[in-house]
Amino acid sequence: MWKILLFLNSFSLQKLEQLNQYPDFNNYLIFVLTKLKSEDEPTRSLSGLILKNNVKAHFHNFPNGVTDFIKSECLNNIGDSSPLIRATVGEFALTDIGNIFSMQSV
Repeated sequence: MWKILLFLNSFSLQKLEQLNQYPDFNNYLIFVLTKLKSEDEPTRSLSGLILKNNVKAHFHNFPNGVTDFIKSECLNNIGDSSPLIRATVGEFALTDIGNIFSMQSV
């Protein structure tokens, strides 16, 4: 059983690395988190958690404008009506403040 879990985890990481090759992938993740209200909250939250990990791992490779878009959307949605989304956005802002939010003035 653990071999299957390791395989699935490895497959997922490979797929995420492939998706990170697309310049707009992180824009998509913040869009799902903050704008795609038709999607269920756990999916939206997962999008934010993936984005948080991407910022930690790939921030230096983000295309121009992506950082500003993420920062803007994050700040605009800190008061989302969903407690789960508010918590995800808040955690993202607090965790990644050294990467995104301190690069330019908020």
